[in-house]
Amino acid sequence: MNVSKILAVSIFTYCMAMLPYKAHAQFFKKLEKALEKVDKVLESSSSETSQSSQSTEKKSSSNSSGEIHIATYGTEKAMPIKPHRTSKTKLITVNSLPYIGEFSDGIAYVHAVKEQSGYYIDTLGNKLFEYNYSYGTAPKFCKGAMIYKGRTDAFIVNRKGETISRIPNVLSVTDFSKDGIAAITIGVPGKQVRGMLDHYNIFINTEGKQVFKDLVFPHTMENLKPARPLNNGLSAFYNYQLKKWGYRDANGKIVIPAQFGEVKDFSDELACVKTNVDGTFKWGYINTSGEFIIQPVYTIEPGSFKNGLAPVINKERKTFYINKSGKIVTKGFDIGTEFHNGYAIVRDQYMYIMSSDIKYVAVFNKNYFNFPLKNFVDNDEHADIKWNDKDIYIKGALVTSNGDVLISHVSGFFEGNYAPCYMSSYDAPDDKTHSGFINRKGEYIVEFVESEF
Repeated sequence: MNVSKILAVSIFTYCMAMLPYKAHAQFFKKLEKALEKVDKVLESSSSETSQSSQSTEKKSSSNSSGEIHIATYGTEKAMPIKPHRTSKTKLITVNSLPYIGEFSDGIAYVHAVKEQSGYYIDTLGNKLFEYNYSYGTAPKFCKGAMIYKGRTDAFIVNRKGETISRIPNVLSVTDFSKDGIAAITIGVPGKQVRGMLDHYNIFINTEGKQVFKDLVFPHTMENLKPARPLNNGLSAFYNYQLKKWGYRDANGKIVIPAQFGEVKDFSDELACVKTNVDGTFKWGYINTSGEFIIQPVYTIEPGSFKNGLAPVINKERKTFYINKSGKIVTKGFDIGTEFHNGYAIVRDQYMYIMSSDIKYVAVFNKNYFNFPLKNFVDNDEHADIKWNDKDIYIKGALVTSNGDVLISHVSGFFEGNYAPCYMSSYDAPDDKTHSGFINRKGEYIVEFVESEF
């Protein structure tokens, strides 16, 4: 039986998603039997003619026939572009190969581990200025500026490393958000508590000027919360005295008062929030007016709405997807991600890429994917699957929306056309370690070369 016939059962099953879940449960049992046949298709797929990642990308956009695509990731058919040097690659000689961070605002941090030194570079590989940090990660740029904390003061510098603003009596700072807002803990001169300056948590912009003057909170022992991004016209803020979250508008005006234990950013006009329900904390979804659209009934933290759907988890750790009415519209999966640009990755007997119209568009090699469940948390630091804008990354490889490999050995997210890249000697065709950053063709734009002596 060919793939299209096998998956006809799957497509018919998902057409039943508009019915109550119990009513179509029996159809999902038929699906499981059909998927056993898919296993045989996967086992025989390695004998098919290999295709390039470029041709499979074209196939992924014409999947209207209902056929399920067999992803090349983890199979012999995978033919990714390996990062490679060209005649235009800028070579920079160094004593030891450095670590290269992701680009932010067209700037990346280069850290020579053995030498305990570092500096920022632009997309042409030009050294901008030196900067060394003692812990954490190097600050990221936003709107041409970054902020860092010195011994007692905070400094905002431009792309040349020139100080734009010096802020005295600062205990802690966060990076600038994508909106150009940072949170800082600052002391108030002349006002002391037990012989020390009284400190407050405030927000500033990239010029070092205070913003949102209604959102000023006395400093507590809690860690400083980074400024949250503005989505659907609202941004989450934390009230340190109440220990609760609320939402503000672009001008800092409080739109939804601080009343929730935890919150997520708005997405698809709804935000996932946690609140106390009869002594038990539950998650639900509110609109931009702070009204519950989906009541707080979820004990385990659910995902955010994207493309009209959100993943929720029952007490048996099964993941279901709900619509904006709170209605379950899928079967239960072992795990599932949020939707990104119309696609989510789910797993039960197999691992699939599923479209927002609840259809499988691709299936992965069964034997290859056996990741621990914790690694499916969206964009968790240690996740094997990560999303960034329209990009999907699986274990450091950039893949298409149907699971075919495009570029291997990508060491971080692409910002526009650039991403850090590290290739060990084990993987390189010339048995040498390569470190630099590449474009979306896999070409090294800049590569660091270790000196011979």
